[in-house]
Amino acid sequence: MALALALQLLILCEPPSPLCLGPWLGWEQREKRDGDPDTLQASYPKPWLEAQPAAVVAPGVNVTLRCRAPQPAWRFALFRAGEAAPLLLRDVSTELAEFFLEEATPAQGGSYRCCYRRLDWGPGVWSQPSDVLELLVTDLLPRPSLVALPGPVVAPGANVSLRCTGRLPGMSFALYRVGVTLPLQYRHSAQRWADFPLPGARAPGTYSCYYHTPSAPYVLSPRSESLVISSEGLCLGQRDASGDGPLPKPTLSAWPSSVVPTKSNVTLRCSSPIPGVDFVLRKGSATLDTRLPRDAAETTVEFHLTELGPRSAGWYTCECFRRGSPYVTSQASNVLLLLVTGYLPRPSLQAHQAGVVTAGGEVTLQCQMPNTAVAPLVSALLKAGTPSPVQLHRPVGREADFSLRDVTVRDTGTYSCIYYQARPPFWASDPSPSLDILVTGEALRDLEDSIVLGEFLSLFCHFLVCHFS
Repeated sequence: MALALALQLLILCEPPSPLCLGPWLGWEQREKRDGDPDTLQASYPKPWLEAQPAAVVAPGVNVTLRCRAPQPAWRFALFRAGEAAPLLLRDVSTELAEFFLEEATPAQGGSYRCCYRRLDWGPGVWSQPSDVLELLVTDLLPRPSLVALPGPVVAPGANVSLRCTGRLPGMSFALYRVGVTLPLQYRHSAQRWADFPLPGARAPGTYSCYYHTPSAPYVLSPRSESLVISSEGLCLGQRDASGDGPLPKPTLSAWPSSVVPTKSNVTLRCSSPIPGVDFVLRKGSATLDTRLPRDAAETTVEFHLTELGPRSAGWYTCECFRRGSPYVTSQASNVLLLLVTGYLPRPSLQAHQAGVVTAGGEVTLQCQMPNTAVAPLVSALLKAGTPSPVQLHRPVGREADFSLRDVTVRDTGTYSCIYYQARPPFWASDPSPSLDILVTGEALRDLEDSIVLGEFLSLFCHFLVCHFS
């Protein structure tokens, strides 16, 4: 009993340096020393390391790295490539240890391994390290490429296969065709690419693809460059056969605002500089809807989003395209961030000066977030009747200051503020209580004088009608 207790105390007090070097260097050294790698591997089999919810996540997502041993263990260690010391240690009497990376950042991405040890092993003896787990923390996956197989020229009636290639294995791929709202084909692939076969008779058209993580929380790539297929052949970014070239870039706006409460409705308006085109609305890389103008001369279409919820928030764009052979598309419009409020606690809004400001002066409004707010956040200043935020700022601590300089009568109005997550899912707070700002000065006095003079003339005319008619 005394010997066992002494052994446990020796293990608990062992110096950290063998633990740091064992999983990375100790195995090769011990194998060379013992001369029997097979016996060594059988005695100390390696564990498995996995990431939940996925090995590719967006910044801000909580990641759990699970190290699972093939036998009950006493201590687990997590290592990252390039660092000699263990990143984390766990003392558990089971086959599983979990290492938590809260609100993961891109800097925490990298190559990870884990190992374990048992009480009945000698001091400094650790299992083989697990296979490497590559953790990627990013908002956007690298752009894929789209090519045609077997070659760039397709004979009439022949079949063609489009290959979408990304940077990571085990992703889900989607193939899109201009003019079709939903994905044309969908594939999950263990490789870095996915092949989409197309029958030759229906192949002509303009295609693009993207890929994303196979499970939530999803991380998406941008769309590939467009690939145009015609019965004569293929070309990348082919211009309009009429000689007009690519279509001009459209614009996207929101009405009544790009910041709206939950369960409300919003209209997204896509406008083209030229008529005679169709429109497609996208959220991220996903196609939501395709619309044709009601009249050939119209240059704007409306996309109606109803009963907005937390999944409605995000980046929206629109594009124009012209039907024909080949299809011709525009660049994506400006990116519009749609925010749906009501999913974070309400902030407060204060004015450093009084609510009445002289024209040409300056007023600073401070948006204060509650203690429960967790970074990274963005604060937005809103003005009633304005379809988009007046200003956006990253808060310093729990406060964000918005300065209105050289104010005019046009700055008079009702203001409020919100804050929202800087990354998906873009949850936004309820708006703060409103604050009225009144700008006074020569311009406003002229307006007031006009109103008084108008009221006087109206009363005088009324007097004349009543007494001399």
